[in-house]
Amino acid sequence: MIVIDPRVDRVLKKIDLASKNISDVKVGPGGLVYVASQGVLGLDYSTFTVEPELSGGVDIINPATDTVVRTIDDDLFGGNVTKLEIVSPTRAYAIVAVWDTTTTPKQNKYVLKRFNPAAGTVEATPIYRATGAFVSGTAYDVQGGHLYVAEGDFASPRIVGIREADGVLDAARTTALSLTPQSMDLYTYGGVRKLVIVEPDFGGGVGVVQLVDVTGAPPFTATTASDPVSSDPAVRVQPVPGTLPNVPSAFVVNRFGADNIQWLDAMAAFATKTVGSTKAQWSTGNGSNPQDVLSLSATKLYVTLQN
Repeated sequence: MIVIDPRVDRVLKKIDLASKNISDVKVGPGGLVYVASQGVLGLDYSTFTVEPELSGGVDIINPATDTVVRTIDDDLFGGNVTKLEIVSPTRAYAIVAVWDTTTTPKQNKYVLKRFNPAAGTVEATPIYRATGAFVSGTAYDVQGGHLYVAEGDFASPRIVGIREADGVLDAARTTALSLTPQSMDLYTYGGVRKLVIVEPDFGGGVGVVQLVDVTGAPPFTATTASDPVSSDPAVRVQPVPGTLPNVPSAFVVNRFGADNIQWLDAMAAFATKTVGSTKAQWSTGNGSNPQDVLSLSATKLYVTLQN
């Protein structure tokens, strides 16, 4: 992992991690940086098989010293750690892929596990076991006290809600989606709290943005934004410093085959934002395959590219 000073666009330091193959990075409420590494995920196709490798886990970095202060090995999680949600310095959640060799073909089964970052301990019993093919992400609503899970069930794509205080599934908050969720983030502003979900249509080559307003009491309904996204999208909700009003924005990273960043306007029902007379959707270069985005000002975005 590298440390960058965005004021001068300079790399300051490299931090060596104990774990392999970074899959998620989060900043916790206490200011520590939590890095999930998934090792090697198992794959089983008719033409080849990759056995999983538990060489990942969670590395915790103190940004005051830019050093790793604790590593939690993925052996403690019982599988490959793919995503994180940090609630407090002593309470966090990990999406874990557990390799199932009893099925044909072999496959990953996804579970949600709670762990204590400060103590380096992981609860043995999962909080939630997914029924679908994968779990693409989580979002913690601190005001409502619920953890939302994007359930990639091809037969029944949905969002499920879990009471964070006791880890109990709140069935009333289960919300059906149109397509399989690939990425999710939480938008909060002025008391309004909405889940922003991007969902690809692999057959049609496009995807949609759906919104679930979790401000009030359930049941909830997913609504679809007006503009399409790509068939390989990810979404990030972030403030854009220097813009007024200081409303968080949603950026869609349109990845493989689309190669662009799409700025959604939260004040216009999450349609693509218009800057002047032009839609705010910028190419990152043919074949660049963008992976993530960070907004630091009204005039600059940082985008990671795979190619």
